[in-house]
Amino acid sequence: MGVWKLNLFGGFDLRTPAGSPIALTVRKAMGLLAYLALRPDRALFREKLAGLLWGDSPDAQARSSLRQVIATLRRTLTDDGAPVLNVQGELVALAPGTIQTDVAAFERAVAEGTPETLDEAVALYRGELLDGLSLQAEAFDDWLMVERQRLRELALAALGRQLDHALAGGATEAGVRTALRLLTLDPLQETAHRALMQLYGRQGRYTVALKQYQLCRAMLEQELGVLPEPETERVYRAIRERRNARARQEHASPVVPGPAVPLPMEAPPDAPPLSGALGRGMRHGTILCVSLAGMEQAGATLDPEEAHAFASSLFDRIGGIVADYGGETLRHVGDVALAAFGMRRAFGDEPWRAVRAAMEIHAKLGGMAGTHMVTVRAGVACGMVVVDGAGGHSVTGRAMHDAPRLAAQAAPGKTLVCDGVRGALDGRIAVAPRAPSDDGRDAWLLTGLHSVDVELPQRPLIGRQAELRQFGAALAACRETGGGTTIHLRGEPGIGKSRLIEEFKSIAAAQGVRCAAGAVIGVGVGRGQDALRSLMRSLASPPNDLDRLIAEGRLPESALVHLLPLIDRPQPPDLRRMYEALDHPARDRGRRAAMGDLVRVRSAGQLVLLVVEDVHWADAQTLSYLAMLAGVVADCPAVLTLSTRAQGDPLGAEWRAQVAGGPVLTLDLAPLRRNEALKLAALYADPCDPHTERCVQRAGGNPLFLEQLLHSRDNSAAVPGTIHGIVLARTDALAPRDRQALQAASVLGAHFAPDTLRHLIDDPDYSCASLIEQALLRPDGESFQFAHALVQEAVYGALLRSQRTDLHRRAALWYAERDPVSYAEHLDRAEDPAAATAYCQAAESCVANFRFERAMALTERGLGLAATPQEHFALACLQAEVLDCLGEVLRASEAFAAARSLATGDAERSRACLGLATAKRVSDDLDGAMSALAEAEEAAVRAGLPAYRARIHNMRGNLCFPRGDLEGCLREHQAALDWARQSGDAELETAALGGLGDAHYAHGRMATAHEHFTRCVALARQQGLRRVEVSNLYMVAITRLYLNDLHGAVEDARTGARAAQAIGHRRAELLSHICTYEILFELGEVGAGRDHLARAWALTQQLGARRFEAEHLLYEARLERAAGNPGAACPLLNRALEMAHETGPGYIGPSILAELALCGDDPAAQRAALAEGEGLLACGSVGHNHLQFYREAIDTALDLADWALADRYADALEEYGSNGRMPWCTLFAARGRALAAWGIGRRDAEARAALLRVLEECRRLGYVPPVGRLEAALRG
Repeated sequence: MGVWKLNLFGGFDLRTPAGSPIALTVRKAMGLLAYLALRPDRALFREKLAGLLWGDSPDAQARSSLRQVIATLRRTLTDDGAPVLNVQGELVALAPGTIQTDVAAFERAVAEGTPETLDEAVALYRGELLDGLSLQAEAFDDWLMVERQRLRELALAALGRQLDHALAGGATEAGVRTALRLLTLDPLQETAHRALMQLYGRQGRYTVALKQYQLCRAMLEQELGVLPEPETERVYRAIRERRNARARQEHASPVVPGPAVPLPMEAPPDAPPLSGALGRGMRHGTILCVSLAGMEQAGATLDPEEAHAFASSLFDRIGGIVADYGGETLRHVGDVALAAFGMRRAFGDEPWRAVRAAMEIHAKLGGMAGTHMVTVRAGVACGMVVVDGAGGHSVTGRAMHDAPRLAAQAAPGKTLVCDGVRGALDGRIAVAPRAPSDDGRDAWLLTGLHSVDVELPQRPLIGRQAELRQFGAALAACRETGGGTTIHLRGEPGIGKSRLIEEFKSIAAAQGVRCAAGAVIGVGVGRGQDALRSLMRSLASPPNDLDRLIAEGRLPESALVHLLPLIDRPQPPDLRRMYEALDHPARDRGRRAAMGDLVRVRSAGQLVLLVVEDVHWADAQTLSYLAMLAGVVADCPAVLTLSTRAQGDPLGAEWRAQVAGGPVLTLDLAPLRRNEALKLAALYADPCDPHTERCVQRAGGNPLFLEQLLHSRDNSAAVPGTIHGIVLARTDALAPRDRQALQAASVLGAHFAPDTLRHLIDDPDYSCASLIEQALLRPDGESFQFAHALVQEAVYGALLRSQRTDLHRRAALWYAERDPVSYAEHLDRAEDPAAATAYCQAAESCVANFRFERAMALTERGLGLAATPQEHFALACLQAEVLDCLGEVLRASEAFAAARSLATGDAERSRACLGLATAKRVSDDLDGAMSALAEAEEAAVRAGLPAYRARIHNMRGNLCFPRGDLEGCLREHQAALDWARQSGDAELETAALGGLGDAHYAHGRMATAHEHFTRCVALARQQGLRRVEVSNLYMVAITRLYLNDLHGAVEDARTGARAAQAIGHRRAELLSHICTYEILFELGEVGAGRDHLARAWALTQQLGARRFEAEHLLYEARLERAAGNPGAACPLLNRALEMAHETGPGYIGPSILAELALCGDDPAAQRAALAEGEGLLACGSVGHNHLQFYREAIDTALDLADWALADRYADALEEYGSNGRMPWCTLFAARGRALAAWGIGRRDAEARAALLRVLEECRRLGYVPPVGRLEAALRG
């Protein structure tokens, strides 16, 4: 019986004794087999196995499920009819010696502990035990968790011992790799950090070593609250002293001295800084394989010495020819020789050189080999290969396998080339197709070469005449009609979009057009480098011009608060506070309006050309702003030009729909025609040089390809296969330091700052002058950018993964305290486990700066990387909070609920539940909000979180308010104030004061409520808390109304509405407009009040809050009654009452019933409405209901001529206000009594005087609606 292989590290991989993979589809079958395989010498009872895998099922069902899985395994695991799984009664076991596991091999290797076996153990540990397998069986999952931890500890121990061996034996590179892997498994292993510092020091990479110390210290402080050990501090000081010594000695002499301060366990540096890291790399190379078939037979007919001489002469000749064409022989084994082109240095035409070498080998060796019946066959393949070491002798990659395969398939005397070589030399070589191989790869038979003649005129700008005419026509039409257009310039990478845009700008400038340009950058953007900011900075220049435009009245003052952040100018404190208080929709609207205003102002006196390049990198928000600008230029003398790649072009139908009908002209750039390409080549090279003609032919009309080919002037026939070869041909010609700098710069993206690059290469004095001279970089203000994105991509693509991650890690250290977004992105590309946390911090930074869309993208990426429950929760909860800031209430509720399920502790659970309650409150799900708050409070109590408890009590008080739970409202807000003071959070304390104002308002204590609200608003203004201020200012107004200060109240309400609108606080604006309407109604300004009510209705619809819909219908009905249409008011009131019962009648129900009674014409129905209203008041209602109800009820009783009822309501009103110092109650109670007495028939002087006193007081205060009955009574 053979032995089966079962690999459990990193997943589940089962193989037959013959090596064939077996796919098990039943996950519990995998779990059972793994459990048994890790106990190969034990038989286990069925009962134990059933409980392990189906512990939550009834016994009979569990045993039945086990039988099915055992049967599946016995059918699958058979070898020559003999089952691998033995079942004897109640016992189940694997047949001895039938399955070998990688876990067992790993444990044996660790136990043996030699350097060789430790290497074997580390190689075997490819990931967690059964990674990705979850059976949702509690007992099995518990066992798996313990086993994973045990094996992980063994792996850490093995890596630690392996690291010790590397340190002791001086294996620096291997030690670095081991230390990095160890830190990936356990980032808090201080010994590994310390060892990595030592190893970097041995390499001379002192800056990296010191950064490693900083990373170690930060992680220890953050995660464990401790400082590094003394030994780590000693290593740090030694490295720092050595770096300083080297700097002093380098400054004094060009000769690099030896170490000044010995490091612990120090060895001589392996290489200068970075050179070791960048010595290995990826290259686009070409491999030539020459097979000498028949060598063995020839050797049998010759004397051994003659046979050796014959073989040597053939291989020497092959090596000489290869060398003549710039290649090198890698090795020759038996009858096969392997040569490589482009390893030591690329020329850009490696496929051509290899093909020419193969043809010469056939020509010169054919006769020699033929004398002994030896045939020559050749294969040429190209592709990306890994070169290990400066000598380039260790080469791996697909091309190393393809070339021998092609040589083996070739006929005697023939050469086969791969599809990549044929494509690279298209037009230069003649080929015939061969049938694809078994693996589907194409092969081509080389049959000869082509040749082409050259003829070159010369021009400064080549081609694109049609596009230039269209651009000129667009400018002319813009100038003539006053309306602009958007030009959508589209083409493949390198096709010449940027060059054409430069010509557009030159033409525009010559015609006196103002130009503003920007480019969308995908990665590594420095502060203020994005396209929209660049456009606005250009339009706003010179620096003080914005102030002039505002002073002249050409630009509205409201634009300044949005333009200053866009152009990176500091905001004055008052504008900063206003900007911070804005919610996201308000900021978005403001930015759009300000940008549009600036374009219109600038184009009013001078035609404007706006240019945004590389729009294919734009995110959704940038595309939306560009669509807005496209709409703006349609109505003013401006032209917007956008360039995109053809693939992934985002300016499709959906984007154009956002432009709202603005004209868009699309220009698709085709490759240059042959004659145009020849003219372009003449700008760079001698038109009579055959090399120029070959470059033109290979470029295929792509200007970038042609330009790069022509720059590779040191080779005889530049016909590269890929852009990698082109770029490498130029980078190989650079000095080593410049080449290293270019490689490091590629990690930073298309744009970068020089200081960042100098940090990466550890050279504070490095200059990019040579790279600019070679047209690989170009200046961009104080920064630099690659001459073309494809140059950066090619250089970056040539880096090995280890080099990329190291450089990205260096870049992350640079950005750690400078740019949290770039820090996170570079940690991500460095495959650093801290990337998820960094994305969370970056998103928090964006939220603090109101960049919510960017924060959403960062949390999405962070969630994709999150590895720990804490990371998952932090990112998920932050994403929910961002959604809440964006006003997406439903999605926010769902996201908070999801985050709650990820919480690992009480603090996290409390945060998620509080967020969920906040979202549910906005959508008027008061019961759901209360339930979430209860859960949040339980967690906050357990965790001892005073700030959270303050927020929870404040939120619960806010929920009690509309429910009419008066005592609860007061109790909760008082508790919120107590906890806020315990937490020491001034903002929470200020908000709690407003909550107490709500509580006293709910109780009808309007004077006390007014004092709290006034104090809250004053404190909020002092602290710059604009959102808290506007959330309480309308309550200052409404309480002032009930204190009979109508004119002061209306001013407060109007101020609140304006302030809320300015910062985009829609709920506060809604309530401010409602309060303004109420006060204006009392002042008799019905028309003005109706305008505020209309705005309030629009906001009510946006928020979707039915509670405010009911209130709106009440006020509409009141307007109908005031207009003399009580019949039209009743249907509105009935609808309002239905809504009030749905959302909680304690908020507005009694007021609706009082109005319904007053508008009615059926005495029985009117009395019934009043009785129902009194019942609701008795059950608990917000304070304004008592005031409004009793006042309207008095008038209804007067209409019914029920003077006793009117007196009773007057008494009730006065009694309600007796403890609250409320002149409203005194005034309207006196009015009711005076009118009731007059109605009874008391018409004496005293009764008349009572009516006159109330009438004069109403007129003095400004009340208008209550005056009518008084005047009518006095007239009668």
